[in-house]
Amino acid sequence: GTGDGIKITKGEISGNTIFDLFKRNIKYAGVKDYIVPMQMTSDKFFEQCSDKFSFIYIDGDHRYTQAKKDIENAFKYLEVGGIMCGDDLDYFSNEVDMVLTKEKAENDITTDKDGRTYHPGVTLAIKEIFDDKVGLKHSVWSIQKTQDGWVPCNI
Repeated sequence: GTGDGIKITKGEISGNTIFDLFKRNIKYAGVKDYIVPMQMTSDKFFEQCSDKFSFIYIDGDHRYTQAKKDIENAFKYLEVGGIMCGDDLDYFSNEVDMVLTKEKAENDITTDKDGRTYHPGVTLAIKEIFDDKVGLKHSVWSIQKTQDGWVPCNI
């Protein structure tokens, strides 16, 4: 347990538990009044949204089709000068077997012949959208939107 009524059983963690942990963490970090957490696909969110954002963090589905949609949807609503980040970019496309990556792109996670696990859908989406030109630190990728496109940034 975590002391906040959140139960974590070894090896089993549900999406609701993760969301509850997230809400607890933003409360204790003192940023609860600045963050509006929402659980839905980016398609649904941006369908009802007309705002522009200065910062977008994508923590969504790792499968290629939805990961690519999440990034493309969010980029449309990112202000020029705004920062967009996402997680689970374990390896760039030049660091993995791209035949395997494309074959397993709709899987959440895969393991390569060297025993490395990674999210092939995220790797492929970042390659196709940004040609791997993103900042990267601890599997978190980041870009800054410019008037003409984007530039990598390091967060």
